[in-house]
Amino acid sequence: MAFGTAANFMLSLNFERFPNSTVSEIQFPPDKIDRRRTFGDSVAGRTITADVYRRAGGDSRGVIIVLHGMTVTGNRDPRVINLCRALAEAGFTNVAPLVPEIQDQQLRPETYEAVSECIQRITDNPDLCPQKKAALLGPSFSGSAGLIAAARPENINRISSICTIGSYAGINSTFDFFFRSNEVDEYGKTIVLWNYLEYAVGKNKAVQEALKLATLDNGYRRGPDTAELPAYLEKMKPKDRELFERLRNDGDYRLELWQTKISTHPSLQESKAMMECAANLVPGMAPVTLIHGRADDVIPASESELLFARLNDLGVPARLCITDLISHGDHGLTLGMIPQAVGLAGAFAYFFRHI
Repeated sequence: MAFGTAANFMLSLNFERFPNSTVSEIQFPPDKIDRRRTFGDSVAGRTITADVYRRAGGDSRGVIIVLHGMTVTGNRDPRVINLCRALAEAGFTNVAPLVPEIQDQQLRPETYEAVSECIQRITDNPDLCPQKKAALLGPSFSGSAGLIAAARPENINRISSICTIGSYAGINSTFDFFFRSNEVDEYGKTIVLWNYLEYAVGKNKAVQEALKLATLDNGYRRGPDTAELPAYLEKMKPKDRELFERLRNDGDYRLELWQTKISTHPSLQESKAMMECAANLVPGMAPVTLIHGRADDVIPASESELLFARLNDLGVPARLCITDLISHGDHGLTLGMIPQAVGLAGAFAYFFRHI
């Protein structure tokens, strides 16, 4: 039954056909319960807004919390919408919260705290989760943040099943790939550089702004007529513009900054323990499904292999699927890909089976 559900989900997603799905917005106000929180009211004191997707006229197979990736459109990214609609067609209730820290592309401990807060608010809602339990699905850095949050003592019994797509295991191995390779995805590269530029070269508002504009132009898919970065580069001082271009195009230079400046910076060292994924996993977690594109140019597939090995060492039930059918969160299916599609459907079936 789970495999049939997975096949239905994949077909709906691939052909973008969602005749029975509905969507509504819901708000989760701040919790009155006094919990110990690392970051005080910055996360815990705000209202969380989410979109809830359901299949009209049918019983729910369970609740899935769907985390959006580091996109400027957040939980309204078309890929998130299509994913949630396809999951609704398969019979699941899907809650897609907006996480401002992720939308703003912040690789900071506050981002991981915000994901944990979303899990608690959603599973505490008696109308959505009467048994205070939900599954969790997330891509890329968000998927790793979800894994870390799901391993926390306060959340471990709230999560029934976990699925990550293209997520990372370790900070060092992932960022080494970002800073070393000239083949890494441009959007991901500028996000990482924007987050850690100050650790590398000190405060440089001009280059910082150029990196942010590069991510926004890419995120909003601005064409030559609407992109804001080219005009900004023309106004920059030659020295700053040269630094920006070197950061973008010189992998050896980026790697040197990572190895000699960023990786050893006290601020990163302080937050790194919370952001490491594999190291934060614990026995007793919900079953984990790891899906990764073989040619992922943001986070290499070897990261999911490392996560799989770590989960096996901990005795956590897990399934790994490395596939050519997706890149970093994108999908596509043709008849020639059917053998791999069966494997991918099996991975989603494993995720669905434990919800």
